[in-house]
Amino acid sequence: MIRGRIPLTITLLAAAAPAPGDNGGQLRIRAEPASVEIAQRPVERRAIDLPNLDFLLTIEPSCEPGKRIESLSISAADTRQRFAGSDFDAEPVIQTILSLPPQQLGPLMINRFCIADDEGAGGNHSTRIADAFVAHASLHCADDASNAVIYVAVSLDIELSCKAAVPPEDADDQEASSPESRF
Repeated sequence: MIRGRIPLTITLLAAAAPAPGDNGGQLRIRAEPASVEIAQRPVERRAIDLPNLDFLLTIEPSCEPGKRIESLSISAADTRQRFAGSDFDAEPVIQTILSLPPQQLGPLMINRFCIADDEGAGGNHSTRIADAFVAHASLHCADDASNAVIYVAVSLDIELSCKAAVPPEDADDQEASSPESRF
């Protein structure tokens, strides 16, 4: 039984470490979770159609001494971003938003979350979906004599929160006090 756990542990530790190049370069990318607020849904509807997801990425590339950054590419779903080496001249660390449009995302299947009139789901107003998507990145380093490419994969998490349902009597009060209802 322990034999099966050791390779998994080693794999998880390797995935959490920055991706080193064969020759001293490395690529560190940190992704903040995308936040999504969803409306309550009927109990028979397990799938959640995701809206546009925005992930804040902090990117810190470095090449081995003597090599320069030629380019850095990031992709997730069908979205791609490319940075030239000159983008890192002023700042060695940059932040960018990786936006995944809904057309590139399949529905998210989740049981008993944000269900209207579901007493068993009470209290689950937010949850984190770890590893919902993966971004792949490649760093191209070069000098006059050689090239090197460093690859890394980054997990993209989603923070789901449930919009509180407005009871019917409160909905009437809100409608009466809204600016649009006064005209």
